[in-house]
Amino acid sequence: MSAMNKDNETNGIFIALDNIPLGTIVLCRNFKVVFWNVLMEEWTGILREMIVGKNITDYYANLADRRYIDRITPLFDGGPSVIFSSQLHRKFIPTALIDGSDRIQHTTVTPLHFGNEIYALVSIQDVTELTKLAQDSRALHNQALLEIENRKKAEVQLRLAASVFDSINEGIFVTDANGDDHRHTDERKADDFKAIADRSHVNGCRTGCGCACRQQQ
Repeated sequence: MSAMNKDNETNGIFIALDNIPLGTIVLCRNFKVVFWNVLMEEWTGILREMIVGKNITDYYANLADRRYIDRITPLFDGGPSVIFSSQLHRKFIPTALIDGSDRIQHTTVTPLHFGNEIYALVSIQDVTELTKLAQDSRALHNQALLEIENRKKAEVQLRLAASVFDSINEGIFVTDANGDDHRHTDERKADDFKAIADRSHVNGCRTGCGCACRQQQ
């Protein structure tokens, strides 16, 4: 069987991967593309017949980087699955959204045993919306913490101001015309101050004020 026929046969076996909501790619040991699902076609604009049978690094040179090669290659010899998280590897296969922003990806590469061969099944999840929601939630959380901290600071300042006011308030006193001290406390009513003021005013009138109060004496 020719290599092309073998690729076509293998590609047909994996056709069911067109039905899952993930970008999926099947690679063989030399990183040649064996399958490229319809979602990958949609995301990249590269049709299946254009890329199947080609080395994926011919299209995506970033995958020739040692950080990818060194982690994926052991998988073909029975190594474990590999995860390229959205935090550290956002663009396994760089693609853009409609607005031109990067699609944030979470990628898993899993060994896939078929016949006597081990393939690498690449599953790419679009986590752009989830990432934005997490960022928004984190921002709201940080804003809430900031508001709580500011409120605490304001409460401390209010308590300090109240303490200073109380200290000053305790030292305020009023002397009437007879020389009596009338210290201002929270318990003293406004009427007491009015009475003191009236007595002070009348005594003042006795000393020569020309107001009506003097004429009433």
